[in-house]
Amino acid sequence: MRVRQHRFTTFGPCAVRANGTPGTPTRAGFTLVELLVALVLLDVGLFALVATSALVTREMSAAARRAQALAVAANRLERVASMSCAATESAGGEAMPYPGVRERWTVTGEEEEGEARAITDSVAFTTAVGVRVLVLHSRTPC
Repeated sequence: MRVRQHRFTTFGPCAVRANGTPGTPTRAGFTLVELLVALVLLDVGLFALVATSALVTREMSAAARRAQALAVAANRLERVASMSCAATESAGGEAMPYPGVRERWTVTGEEEEGEARAITDSVAFTTAVGVRVLVLHSRTPC
């Protein structure tokens, strides 16, 4: 039994048999393994993109909630600081200015002229990872 061996030569971009016609390719297209590898790489890239966009959305929401809580606390500090010391001596309170936001404040200090009063405002707010608390302290003269 005799085994045939073929010799290949190239004409341009296609390899052809030495005794074949020019331009007849020996391999056209992609193999199944190459296509599967390309699809896996594309899937990994798309999953990473979706995970990143979900993380960015969650962080933007948390930042908006922190900004809202900071505005609530700053407004309370300004409001209490603008009141007379006699009206706010040993005062405090609790409020829910927005759904998911709870504010507690206390005012301690002297009502005598020249003394300072301490104002503490804590705002608890919910985020995707749980409840966070923002605390602001201020001292204002009487």
